[in-house]
Amino acid sequence: MRIYTRTGDQGETSLADGARLSKGSPLFEVLGDLDELMAGLGFARAFCTLPWVRDILQNSIPRISGIAAQLARARNLPPESRIGEEEIRQLERQIDQAMNSLPKLSGFHFPAGGPADAGLNLVRTVCRRAERALVGYSASDSRDHLQLAYLNRLSDLLFSLALVEEQEAIVQEVKKRVTSITNSRREDNLPKGVVRDEPLLTLERAQAHTRAAREKASAIGVPMVVAVTDGAGDLLLLEKMDGALPVSVELAAKKAYTATVLRMETARLGEASQPGAPLYGIQHTDSRLVVFGGGTPIREGDRVIGAIGVSGGSVEQDIACMQAGLAAGSSGSGEPLGPTGTDAK
Repeated sequence: MRIYTRTGDQGETSLADGARLSKGSPLFEVLGDLDELMAGLGFARAFCTLPWVRDILQNSIPRISGIAAQLARARNLPPESRIGEEEIRQLERQIDQAMNSLPKLSGFHFPAGGPADAGLNLVRTVCRRAERALVGYSASDSRDHLQLAYLNRLSDLLFSLALVEEQEAIVQEVKKRVTSITNSRREDNLPKGVVRDEPLLTLERAQAHTRAAREKASAIGVPMVVAVTDGAGDLLLLEKMDGALPVSVELAAKKAYTATVLRMETARLGEASQPGAPLYGIQHTDSRLVVFGGGTPIREGDRVIGAIGVSGGSVEQDIACMQAGLAAGSSGSGEPLGPTGTDAK
């Protein structure tokens, strides 16, 4: 099949109705940008990891093709290629869906450089250029207002999808790090001669930790929930003082789990999970992880054999009771923590 016609060799080309125009016409500037936009949507889609993002990009291509066909004076366009108010509302709903899944933005955002978000940001700039070209071509033509609105919303949608894919890349990277840590948490830390299923933290010792934490809570007048996990992160003991907040039951257990599987104090994890820090976004990888103070590993020498988590008061109070519980019955302990805040949990 021959695809060349030689009819454009003199710098002109045909519209769908047969009219001949110069390739330098402002109309062909618009059509060229729309062509590039469709190619860019397909290019970015190839790098996106989230199926629903890929679907949005795929479904946008016929709409852009429809805009180009209308401008080129094509007849009998299929309904799916036409732009109406509902198509614009759909883009707005998709923008809201994307932004609601993200942490709150602050300041100017620079692309992080991953393949998916880089591709989406690049095609976003092409979409903006196509919008500007269409404005220049049809400045006095009110019939194109829906086409302009569609391109405007699409560029906003591409920006939000780039943020979503960037966040997903961060989450997947953190998951890899967490998996690496948790996969080695048992065998690599067992002492010589101890079999895998042999308990390293006894119930008696766990009771000593919780008892000391409760005594500290009573001394400061704040009812607490204290949880202790074993070296695998499984809940070994949980005690709820009279009057403790119901939500503290879940939070105490999560703090102990987090401290066990990540081998670190939850207050320090909070610092490491801030924007720009190495573990930013880690709390989104596992619903059992928390990133505020009150949990710390229980160590036997260099080994983590469990953890204690405390919840019920301010961060300062939780940490104070956690440290009292950690000190009881331990031949080794986590490093002391200072106050990290006063928000009640």
